[in-house]
Amino acid sequence: MSRKRRREVEEEVDDDTARAKRQFTGEDAQLAKIYQNLANEIRETRNQAAKDLLGILSPQGQTDLDTRKKAIIRLIKGLCSSRKAARPGFFVALTEFLRQQFGERSRRSESLEMTVDDVIELVKQCTQPGGDGKVTNQEKRDHLLGRLFGFKAIMLSSIVVDVSSFIKILDQMYENALKHPWIRQESGKVLCETLETLGFDQVEFATEIVRRLDKLAKTPEGVAIWLTARSKFPRIQFPEKVWRRNDPLYYKERSNLGNILKENFKDTSNVTEVNARKLQSGAAKPTMNFSWEVVIRNVIQNDEADGVPEDGHPPEDSKFHGFWTEVVDQGLFSTTSTDERKSWGFQLFQDVISTGPAWIFHVIFSPNLMRSLINHSKDSNRYHHQAARNSLQTLQYRVKREGCLAYAVVKALISENGSMELDQITKTKTLETLLSVADAEAAGKIIFDFHKRFLFPEAENEQSTANVRRIIADLMVSAARSSPSSAIQKEWAQRISGIFASLAFFNFDNVLSKGSPMSSIPEKTRTMLETRLNSLLSYVMSAKFDPQYDIPCSVVYSIKKIKKTDGPPLVLNADKDVLKSLKRAHKKLEEINKLTLPKSKVAEEKKAQLLAFKLAYSLVILEIYGGNAEAVSISQDLDTACSSISGEEESASEAWAILLELILSFGSRRSQLARKLAEELFTTFVSHWSPENIKSLLEVLEEEAEDAFEKQDEGSGLDEESEEGSRSSSGSSSEADSDSNISEDEDMENEDELATLNASLAKSSGIAALAVPSDSDSERSLSDQDDEQMLAQEPAMANFMRAIINAQDERKAKQAEKKEAKQMMSNLKNRVLDLLFIYVKKQPSSTTALELVMPLLRFVRDARNPQHAEKAAGVLRKYFDDAKGKNLPFVEQEAGMRLLRNVHEAALKGGSKRFESVCGRASLFAARILMARDEASYERVEEVYAETRMECRKALKPKVPLHFFVDWINSSVYRGN
Repeated sequence: MSRKRRREVEEEVDDDTARAKRQFTGEDAQLAKIYQNLANEIRETRNQAAKDLLGILSPQGQTDLDTRKKAIIRLIKGLCSSRKAARPGFFVALTEFLRQQFGERSRRSESLEMTVDDVIELVKQCTQPGGDGKVTNQEKRDHLLGRLFGFKAIMLSSIVVDVSSFIKILDQMYENALKHPWIRQESGKVLCETLETLGFDQVEFATEIVRRLDKLAKTPEGVAIWLTARSKFPRIQFPEKVWRRNDPLYYKERSNLGNILKENFKDTSNVTEVNARKLQSGAAKPTMNFSWEVVIRNVIQNDEADGVPEDGHPPEDSKFHGFWTEVVDQGLFSTTSTDERKSWGFQLFQDVISTGPAWIFHVIFSPNLMRSLINHSKDSNRYHHQAARNSLQTLQYRVKREGCLAYAVVKALISENGSMELDQITKTKTLETLLSVADAEAAGKIIFDFHKRFLFPEAENEQSTANVRRIIADLMVSAARSSPSSAIQKEWAQRISGIFASLAFFNFDNVLSKGSPMSSIPEKTRTMLETRLNSLLSYVMSAKFDPQYDIPCSVVYSIKKIKKTDGPPLVLNADKDVLKSLKRAHKKLEEINKLTLPKSKVAEEKKAQLLAFKLAYSLVILEIYGGNAEAVSISQDLDTACSSISGEEESASEAWAILLELILSFGSRRSQLARKLAEELFTTFVSHWSPENIKSLLEVLEEEAEDAFEKQDEGSGLDEESEEGSRSSSGSSSEADSDSNISEDEDMENEDELATLNASLAKSSGIAALAVPSDSDSERSLSDQDDEQMLAQEPAMANFMRAIINAQDERKAKQAEKKEAKQMMSNLKNRVLDLLFIYVKKQPSSTTALELVMPLLRFVRDARNPQHAEKAAGVLRKYFDDAKGKNLPFVEQEAGMRLLRNVHEAALKGGSKRFESVCGRASLFAARILMARDEASYERVEEVYAETRMECRKALKPKVPLHFFVDWINSSVYRGN
C-alpha cells in the first residue's frame, strides 16, 4: 500500500473514533457551571448549586447511570481541592447526594448500583495522592483532608447501617489521626458530630468509637469524644484506668485536663515522652481547639444538674468555678502563658460570654483574665489588643440581648479584679454602654451599688477617692441619659438627682465614719455633685419627658424629707432670714404644685404659667441649699412676680419687668441649667411681653453699640474713598486702636502709680524722691554714695518695691475684673439674642416683632463680636421666614414706608457681607408687608428702590451690593410663580 493510501485510511479511522466519542452537551455545560458554583465563597451560592445538582441527579430524573457515577467521583475529588470554598461546598453536595441516592436505612443504591462499602472504597481511591513525579506535602495534606471529609459525608448522610462498614471508616480515621497529628483535631470534631447524630438505638456505633480511644484518650480530641459519648450514651462502656472514676472532669484530674487541653503532653500523667512527641502537632494553632467548648459545655451541664443557687452565685467548690479558676485563669491567662494560649483564652472568653448561662458571669471575670483584658485593651501595641477589644464588644452585645445581665457584668467589671476607671483606662465606653441597655431591675441594683460605692469608695488616698466619686457621678448621669424608654428614664433621673442632692447638701461625715476611714466628702466633691445635678436637670428639661417638672420638685421634697428625719445635718449654715426665705419658698412651691396636679380645675394657659413658676421655685430653692447668696433675693423677686402675675393685680406691669430681670439674670450665667430656665420662662410668657419689655432687651444690646452708631453717623459726610477704606478694614483697625489705647492707658497708669509711690517713699523715708535716671546717671549716683548711705536707704527701697508689687497685683486684679465683666456682658448679649429669637419664632405676627428689624440691623452692622452679629442676623432670618401668610404683621402704609426707607438708608451706609444680605431681605420683607395691604404700593416701593439706585450711581464706590436690586426685581416679576 502506498504511503498516500495508508494516510487516507488512518484519517478515516480517526473520524470514526471521534464520532464514537460522546459529544459535550448542554447538560454537561450546566453541570460544569454547578461544580464551579460549589466552590464559590458565598454560602448562598454554594447551597443553591447543591440544590440544582440534586435536582438534575435525582433518581426520578432522566439522568443515566454513567452521569451519576461521574458526579459522585467529581464530588469526592472536589473535596481534595483547596481552591476558594470548594471543600465545604462539595462536602454539602456529596452528603445530600448520598442521602438522596441511598435513601433511609438502605445498604445499596439502585440508582448508582453501589453499596455503602463501594462508596467507602471509592473515597479511598479518589483521595489517594498519585500522578507522575514526586507528590508535594500540600498535595498529601489536601488529599488527606478530602478523605476525612468524604468519610464525614458518608457518616452524616446516615447511609451507614452496618457496623462493619462503620468500622472500616473508624479504622481509617483513627489511623490518620495517630499518624498525622495535624489532622487529629478535624478527625475528633467529625467523630463528635457523628456521636451527636447517632440515634439512641445505635449504641454499637458509639461503642466502636469509644473502644478505639486508648491511644487518643489523653488528647484534647479524645477528651471531647469521651465527654460527648458519655453525655449522649451515659451507660456505654469506656476504657478502664484512663481517668479517675472514668471522669475527665473529676477535680483531681483537673491539672491533667488543663495540660491536655493546652497540648502540654510532657506534663500529663500516664503519657510517655515518646508518645508525647507523637501526639504533639508541632504547628502553631491560632484558633482554639473545639474540645475547649465541649469541656466547658459539659462542666456547665454538670453544675446545672447539681442545682444552681437561687441568687445565681455558684459556690467556690462548684465544678465550673474550680475549672475556670485553675484551667482557664491560671492556665491560659497566667503571667507565663504564651501569646498563643492567651489568644485561646480570649476566644474561649468570647464564646462563654455569647452562649453561657447568666450565672457564669459571677465567675468568669477572674483576676488574671481581667488583668489581661485591661492591659491589652488599653495599649494598641499589645499583641492581643484587638482580641481584648472584641471581648468587650461581645460583652456589650450579650447584655443588649439580655438587659438583666447588666448588673452582674457591671459589678464584676468594677470589682477588685476590675476597675471603676475601666472606660478611662481602656479608652472605651464599655460601662456607659452597659448602663444604657440595662433593664429596670438591673439598673436599680446598679444605682444602689454606685450610691454605696460613693459613700464607701475604698480608695488608697484622697485623690483616688475623689476620682472614683467623679467617675461614679458621671456614670450615673450617663445611665439617666441613655435609658431605653422615657418612663424608665424619668424614674432613673428622679432617683439619681435625689442621690446627688442628698450627697451635695447634707453632711455625712459623722454617719459614715463608722463604716469607712475614707468617708468625708470634701467641698470640691460637693461642688462636683451640684454640677452633675444641674447637668442632669438640664438634660431633663431638654429631653421633654418631664413636662410637669416633677423631677426638680421631687428633689426639693427629698431634701425636705431628710431634714425632718434624724438624718445627717445640712451643709448650709444659714441665718434666720435665709431660713425664713427658704421656708416661704417651700410653702409657695407646695401651693403651686397642688394647682398643677392633673385633677386641678385651673385653665390650661394658667397651668402652663404655674408650671414655669414651679420649675423656677424648685431650682432657686436648690441654689439656696447650695449656698448661693443671690438666690435668696431672687426668691423674693420671684414671690413678687408670681403673686402679681398669678393674681392679675394692677401692679402686674411691674411684675413683668421684675420677671424679665430675673430671666436676664438667669440667662447671663454660665450654667446651662440657668439658661434653659430663662428660655423656659420667657417662652411660657412670650405672648404677655409688652413693647417696653422688648425695648429693655434691645437696650442691653445697644449699651456698647451706641457710641459706634454716633461715630459712624458723624463720619458719613467723609468722601467715599475714606469711607470705603474704613469699611474694608473696620474690624482690624478697631481692634488695633483698642489695643493701642489700652496699652497707652496702661503706660500712663504705670507712670502715675510710679510717681505716687515715689512721693510716698520720699515722705516715709525722709530722703529725696527717687527720679527715674538714665543708665549713666544711675551708675554715677551709686558711685557717689558710701555703704552707710546705701544701708540707710535699704528699708525705704524694700517698702518701695513691696508697694510696686502690690500695685501690680491690684492692677492685674482690676484687669481680670474688667475681662470677666466684658465676658459676662458678652454672654448676656448672647442670651438676649436667644430670647429675641424665641420671641420672633412664637410671635411673628406681632407689631412689636416688626419693631425689632431696624435695631437688629444696626446691631448686625456695628457689633464688634462676629458671634453676636451672626446671632442677630439669625434672628432676622427666622423672622423673615416665619412672618408669612397669616403671620404677616399688619401695619399702616406710612409705617411700612418708613421702615422701607430706614432699611435703604442703612444699606447706603454699607457694612459687612452679612449685613448686606440681611439688609436685602429686610427690604424685601418691608415691600411684602406694603403690597400685602395694598397692591398699589408697588409703585411707591419701586420709587424707593429707584432713589437708592440713583444714590449709588452718584457715589464713586457704591456700598449697596448688586443683589440688593436683583432680588427685588426677581421677587416683583416672579412673585406669582
